[in-house]
Amino acid sequence: REHFLEGSVADVMLPTTLAMFAKASESLSEKCGAVIMRIAHMKKFVNFAVQHYQHFTRGLVRCCMSSEGWPKAIALAILQKVQHSKAILAMLSGRDLGLGISNILQEAVSSQSQGEQMFVSAAYNTEQLEQLGDILDICTSLCIPRRSPSGQSVSKEFVTELSDKGVWAIVVMMIESHSHKLKGAAITLFVSACKCMPELSFSVAKDKDAFQTFFDIFTNSADPKRQEEVSYVANILSNVPEFHHFISTRCPLGNLLKIVQGQTSDLAVVALCRILLCVSKNDEEFRDKLCSDIDLLRILVELWYGRKATAKFYVLQLLQLLLSEEKASKLLTESASEGQVVALVEDLAKHKVMAEAYETGGASLFSPPVENDMIVMEKSRLVDQLDIEKLCVYLGTLVRPGDEENIVVELCAASGRMLGSRHLCAQIAQKMQRSSIYAVDWVKSLVDQVASQTSRENVYTVLCDYETVDQLPVSANLTLIAGVWQSLEDPPQLFQSIRSKLRVDGKVVLMERDKECLEDAKHWAKKSGFTMFAEPTVPGCSVCVFSP
Repeated sequence: REHFLEGSVADVMLPTTLAMFAKASESLSEKCGAVIMRIAHMKKFVNFAVQHYQHFTRGLVRCCMSSEGWPKAIALAILQKVQHSKAILAMLSGRDLGLGISNILQEAVSSQSQGEQMFVSAAYNTEQLEQLGDILDICTSLCIPRRSPSGQSVSKEFVTELSDKGVWAIVVMMIESHSHKLKGAAITLFVSACKCMPELSFSVAKDKDAFQTFFDIFTNSADPKRQEEVSYVANILSNVPEFHHFISTRCPLGNLLKIVQGQTSDLAVVALCRILLCVSKNDEEFRDKLCSDIDLLRILVELWYGRKATAKFYVLQLLQLLLSEEKASKLLTESASEGQVVALVEDLAKHKVMAEAYETGGASLFSPPVENDMIVMEKSRLVDQLDIEKLCVYLGTLVRPGDEENIVVELCAASGRMLGSRHLCAQIAQKMQRSSIYAVDWVKSLVDQVASQTSRENVYTVLCDYETVDQLPVSANLTLIAGVWQSLEDPPQLFQSIRSKLRVDGKVVLMERDKECLEDAKHWAKKSGFTMFAEPTVPGCSVCVFSP
């Protein structure tokens, strides 16, 4: 097998084998498929598969659509073995393979259900259920949320094809299976598909049976892994009235947070708080009920102390909304000792909260809410993992040592409200004391937050128009975009604005934990006219530097 993939032999034989896999007679195609099946897991195969992906895809679809079982088995075996390569999977995940995979899945189901598009777990033996689980795992590997240059997931066509063929209704039925493996595979597949095509989530809010299946998992803190997965869907649907209605038929909305246990995932807590926030803002009567529930208020305080990052942020948002009502603040004050209330107020003050709120019943206790700050967790993780010392040493090599003042700009410097004293701009300012650090953000309250939490003399806060740096008073030597790429809506506008505020020999530094996210950022930088300068190795993140 190694010899087959090496040298001049591979350059001739492998493309020919892939071409025959796609175009030859059925018998010869199957034999070529059997050869590919034995080498598909090898790294040297990846280059050939990507170069000749059209033949590779056509051969796989041909096997999937065959009326015989052996070609289907070949296709599935090959797809299992190439799951290690996202390069291959990204090439394969289109409508054609979606049609082939849906054909295999529907035939497997209908063969056990007399031709009807239904799924009854009891009709299968353990081996068959495991095989179905393997098929779903393959589908999951083909659901790649990474964005293409058009801004859509590279797998959107694949997911759409499965949707057109009614596969997702079958997958939801499989979530009810008594097979633990199949149930887990079905949940993971559905959530992965929703990440590629978020509108698929709305099927949960439209179908009562699908919702019941979803709700049982979402409220089951005994299985935190599955609960966390479906919480992604709940976050997408958190502001959908139909979804709120379905939930209210199963559980009083005011009691939702009471299902939270120690092992409940942070993502589930975020979803629950966002649902209650949305309903409370639009329904005064419902908000009044929450303000009268002392158990709920105590749970929120406990969650605020016990949770971190995004979960802590949304608990704080809900607590802020309720304590702005005199009824809730008075009830919480009366139910706790004076020492507990004082401690709570002091702790909240660390999060940019005014101490006078205790006297005013909580109305002025919190700063105005900041919408769409969903990059809290990503920014916090990046800062926690980053080797600041080595990063600053490298940044020092990019600025001109002879200049009187070097200007370093960090975008979205305050995003991630739970960073506190760990703001990246403040840490860079401490290491690069001869440089001026401009902390840019697009929300005034966030800019004020950095100003109040950062005492360094060489840190300057600037409020700019949304996704621009137009209000910067200086031109930058370096502009840092760290841990915020996934939240950007208009990359071309941002890069154009950065170019206008960048010195001739300036640099743009892109930093992300996720390599695929960085690849997307690199694509837009190149598309906006920037030239790659370097890709340094910095522990804790992936970095790429561009010059104008």
